[in-house]
Amino acid sequence: KVTLRLEPTLLSLSHTFVQSFVVSSEQEGMRLEAFCRSTFGTLLASRRAVRDAIRRGEVMLDHTQVEHTRKLSAGQLVELCLPALSALSALCPSHCWPRIVYEDDCLAVVWKDKDVRSTGGWHTAENGARLVVKPSCLADALEQRALAVHRLDKPVAGLLILAKTSGCHRCLTLWLERRHYISKIYRAVVWGDPTSLQGESDYPVACLSLDRERGINTKAIP
Repeated sequence: KVTLRLEPTLLSLSHTFVQSFVVSSEQEGMRLEAFCRSTFGTLLASRRAVRDAIRRGEVMLDHTQVEHTRKLSAGQLVELCLPALSALSALCPSHCWPRIVYEDDCLAVVWKDKDVRSTGGWHTAENGARLVVKPSCLADALEQRALAVHRLDKPVAGLLILAKTSGCHRCLTLWLERRHYISKIYRAVVWGDPTSLQGESDYPVACLSLDRERGINTKAIP
């Protein structure tokens, strides 16, 4: 399977990501390594990464594997074919990778650090989990390897449940919707002594779906 676009919503770890560029007249005479660093910098962020990709045949010049020192001519085609795991590893920084608390063939429970988004985009705990959990051996294993069944707000650190099979994802989603077997407990860390027994915080901990600019306030009750 091949995809030409790098989008989180299209992620499948069985895919190969393909990006192709034609050498322009301004780029003529560049060596292949320098061209790759300037063109594929998001996926191949270092000189070593570029050379390793060229050596493995993941970078081709006119559909032919060549050395990293090859000088380019205008009109030549440079193509990067990168396995999904390699692309995801480059796009999801290590500080987003969660710590595994529990894992089996159906699901994984991981610890998400604060200031890391749960889902949506490349820099997420969900994508980081796909790099650290083991693939399921079951017949209905997800192509994404793991899929979050709920979210935690970015400032919140805590446990995140991910399904590794389509059946487990349906079951856990249903349990959360009906509030069966799974419950959430939020704990806040407070510095100092409050001056009163109760009060109100105007920190926006969530946003209403119909009005993204309005924050939902929470009441602090001892």
